[in-house]
Amino acid sequence: MESLATLTGTLFFGAAALFAVAECLSPARAPTSPIGRRWLTNLALFFFGFLIHRMLLPFTALIAAQAAGELGSGLFQKLSLQAAIAVPLGVLFLDFWKYIEHRLFHGVPLLWRLHRVHHSDVDVDFTTTERHHPLEVCVSMLFLPSAVFILGVPDLAVGVYVLLGSIVALFSHSNVELGPAFNRRLSWLIVTPRVHCIHHSADPPETNSNYGILLTLWDRVFKTFRQEVAKSRGRQRLGLEYFRDARSARLDRVLLQPFLPAPTEQRPAAGQGALERGGQAENLETWG
Repeated sequence: MESLATLTGTLFFGAAALFAVAECLSPARAPTSPIGRRWLTNLALFFFGFLIHRMLLPFTALIAAQAAGELGSGLFQKLSLQAAIAVPLGVLFLDFWKYIEHRLFHGVPLLWRLHRVHHSDVDVDFTTTERHHPLEVCVSMLFLPSAVFILGVPDLAVGVYVLLGSIVALFSHSNVELGPAFNRRLSWLIVTPRVHCIHHSADPPETNSNYGILLTLWDRVFKTFRQEVAKSRGRQRLGLEYFRDARSARLDRVLLQPFLPAPTEQRPAAGQGALERGGQAENLETWG
């Protein structure tokens, strides 16, 4: 598992560099704010998240999976499934859990106050992947490892999911133009930049759609999938309709966002939008 963790970290930073170049060569959207200020904030939040994972290392999903395996606890361990079955099922379960967790961060007011830091980025690119408030990182580190331990998900499944999820999360946040036809075909399986860009829309019904991290399967099953933005609007507006000014983009103000007073219209009505229509490698436990 150490070799898989090393591979994941290497691929994560390699993919980040690749998408940075791709965004320069074939951007899907022109920036609306200074890139230096955004990157400084986003990379600082990534660094804070990395430090938190270092300090809370015993509580990662991988450690939880290894503990469940040693104790023989959880459904996966009780069933004693072959790796060829247990690993794909474990990856599916983890992706389903991250879908549920993502919806909780949108639907629960207190959690949304933390998660809105991720959505307050007015220009989405590969650096947005790790734009998460430190408190959201802490909460996510309680959610996923607990689910992994209770279900006894194999450690190999956790490692594979982190590997796949880390790359797809960078990909789905990247500001890269794929072309409508290719995007549509690829989005039948995984979350693409065009699909996830809809989730970062400033329009609440669109914000409350496309919650998937790795697969689009769960959004399709639970009727929260959107393929296109609203036809009545022109150029898609990203971010939130608050915290849009230059001062709000500063790191100190971003760290204060969860504690700032917010009018009632600030939190997307998760139950009124999507439901009525039918966030190194370890750091990526906070995708979204």
